[in-house]
Amino acid sequence: MKLHRRIAGAIVAGMLAAAAAGASAQSLKEVKLALSFPNGAAWPYLAVAEEMGYFRDEGLKLTILSLNGASASFKAMATGQADYAFSGPAQVLNGLAAGEATKSFYTAYQGHVYQFATPDDSPYRRIADLKGQKIGISTVAGGQYPYLLATLKNAGLSVGPGKDVEIAEVGRGGPASIALQQKRIAAYSASFVDIMAIELQGIKMRRFTEGPTATFISDSLIATKASLDKDPKTATGLARAIARATVFCFENENACWASITKAVPDNAKNPNFTKPLLRYTLELHKLTPEAQGRWGYQSPKAWEAIDDFLVDSGQLKQKVDVSQAFTNDLIPEINHFDAAKVKTDARNYKVPAE
Repeated sequence: MKLHRRIAGAIVAGMLAAAAAGASAQSLKEVKLALSFPNGAAWPYLAVAEEMGYFRDEGLKLTILSLNGASASFKAMATGQADYAFSGPAQVLNGLAAGEATKSFYTAYQGHVYQFATPDDSPYRRIADLKGQKIGISTVAGGQYPYLLATLKNAGLSVGPGKDVEIAEVGRGGPASIALQQKRIAAYSASFVDIMAIELQGIKMRRFTEGPTATFISDSLIATKASLDKDPKTATGLARAIARATVFCFENENACWASITKAVPDNAKNPNFTKPLLRYTLELHKLTPEAQGRWGYQSPKAWEAIDDFLVDSGQLKQKVDVSQAFTNDLIPEINHFDAAKVKTDARNYKVPAE
């Protein structure tokens, strides 16, 4: 009889524990985040925030949508397919000009992720030298497209059939490398990830460094203005979890790498590419002196510079009020966490033996 009571007690306890776990899971708010590039080393904090429970601490359950380009991720957010997006300033500014009320509230990439390059042994030393050539691009849905058009115009080159240069969509990785090797394109515009992938295949690339884009910011967390006004708490929680995980990655890059490979195992298949990619990614996330240690801080000067660049190149017909494009209002609360504890957790993380 006592045995039966013990068994019954154990069953009841198990049922209560399961019910509590279920209630806890149900209390998490599901949030959909659209990415402009596949998840992995280019978004290191997402894996860490999931594994370390930072999203859960904020009451969030994250669903990731990996899309092809900043324009695609922006569209997913603007049309309600995603709650938030990692996208670029150009998409926000063009959206505002078109009457779409969206706003950036956390800048992750403090450096410019889009690059324009040519094989190192090519004769093209300046962008203007590309006159009469065809330029490859990973995708016209990517954030680099408006910057490429603006860069070419600033160099005095017209774009289109029968014009100074033509743009051809050649994809990423192997197809882009073949297009360069076969000289079907003279130069290539894509994210730093895509340029690195080409170099991994043995094609040394030389970046064009003309123009102001080297000082631009890139992917930021973006939402509709209505969403931010209605529910700033969720946006703050999402960004704070990402900020905590960013601190973690800077403190222990090996632990960050291990977390990424758990979440996205494909990243472990080619460490000669993805480990340097993680290192370069973190470089692009380093805060500027202007940020004063505040993760996600958005530089008004950077937004103004991008707005001016897009207007000067004809990508925007007229200047946009950049104060409507971004907000730093959530930044103090986003940075309200125990960074010392996060760093301790990072140092104590047990990295599996390779």
